Amino acid sequence: MGNLFNGPVLVIDDQAKRDDTKDTIKKLIREIESNGYPCIIYDDIPEDPEAFVKHLSGFSFLLLDWRLFEHGSDDPDLAGLVPPVALGEAIVDFIKLVTEETFIPIFIATNEKNEKVVRALKKAKLYDPKDPLKNSIFIKKKTELVKGSLFVALRKWAKESPSIYALKEWEREYTKAKNSLFLEFFKISHAWPEAIWTAANEDNSPSPSDDLGEAITKNLYTRMAPFKFDRKNILVSDEPASASEVRKVMEGERFIANTFLDDTRISPGDIFDYTGENRGSYRYLLNIRPMCDTVLGRDPNPDLYFLKGKKASKSEAHTERGDQQCVPFLFNGKVIAFSFKDLVIKSWEDVKNDRKGRLLEPYITRVQQKYGLFIQRQGLPRAPWQAYFDQKPVDEYTLYKDKRTNKWCLELGDSAATKKVFSTKAIALNRLKTIVGKKGGRVKVLKLDNTIQKEITF
Repeated sequence: MGNLFNGPVLVIDDQAKRDDTKDTIKKLIREIESNGYPCIIYDDIPEDPEAFVKHLSGFSFLLLDWRLFEHGSDDPDLAGLVPPVALGEAIVDFIKLVTEETFIPIFIATNEKNEKVVRALKKAKLYDPKDPLKNSIFIKKKTELVKGSLFVALRKWAKESPSIYALKEWEREYTKAKNSLFLEFFKISHAWPEAIWTAANEDNSPSPSDDLGEAITKNLYTRMAPFKFDRKNILVSDEPASASEVRKVMEGERFIANTFLDDTRISPGDIFDYTGENRGSYRYLLNIRPMCDTVLGRDPNPDLYFLKGKKASKSEAHTERGDQQCVPFLFNGKVIAFSFKDLVIKSWEDVKNDRKGRLLEPYITRVQQKYGLFIQRQGLPRAPWQAYFDQKPVDEYTLYKDKRTNKWCLELGDSAATKKVFSTKAIALNRLKTIVGKKGGRVKVLKLDNTIQKEITF
């Protein structure tokens, strides 16, 4: 598996800096440093923890004493005055800040019973004792972490959790590519960002900032070596993921919620709530206008071009149609069908507060390409029926009972898109003349075993 954890280790322990102590933390620090990890040592939680945790992304892990100053303190403001409960609450609050800001393993060293610490973390919704793989927090006695046990626990955690293994493998390649890119470009010129910015300006780019960011991202991507994830570290579960878990993962792979988007940037794929009158069954609007036409620095209130979207039926979700594109899985697993038949135009000011998120590539590209084909399609005249038949053909319908829904369905040909549904067979038969009789047609009425009961011609 290699060394998945890179970067310094943060140690917060009131005994770590003391020369007059034989606390086990001293042995732990020596072990960590002997494995090549620099240790950044604090004897207390920093005074401004919210600012502090914003700088933890490069650390390998955090080693945290559960009871700071439990042996007494040289600080007159703390020694004997701060009750253990208050100290515990402060540590829980600090752990919550860390887990909200970055993703690093946290080893909590304690001399108390583990159950007491688990209860405190569980109450704060930071720990799930029923599913250890969901936790990034390890609760151990200091004596249990010496003699290599700390690193054994780290490797075991990464090996048993595919998400941690995949993240750390990716992170390792990303760090190598990032260092390679910036070292090489710096050797070429310390002002290389200025060169890209100037080139974008001379090309009349609407957003040189975006061009610079895109150039860096593309260079990083191309420099990252082909990933070689180990199959045995990915497929570790004896049970397959549930359908709901798969849908959530698929949604995260293709859709970003609005909370993560820049309010000043509009992009193809932006999805909005469809509000107002005459929307019918449609609930969503999907922007397909190119980004270069919607730069707010050029036009503070550009028009957006929208396709209307609604929740697709199961038959629509599995049927490829030329007049719409279905996109699974959005908004908690829904399949959304975006229609090509109508284009809605609204200004940014009218819709900016209704944005729900963004559909990512290649899914938005697929929608745009298919819509482009739809609006350019060429209609052809139909050959007269006399060229094929001696008598004018009639439409063929089938009336049958859907055993899954227990309702009666009338379909034209084999197209589920033409299906009409009735609660009873009697209602369906009573409506046939109204539905079929206008243009004429033949209806096959099926029995429950799908054999023909009779045919009705209009």
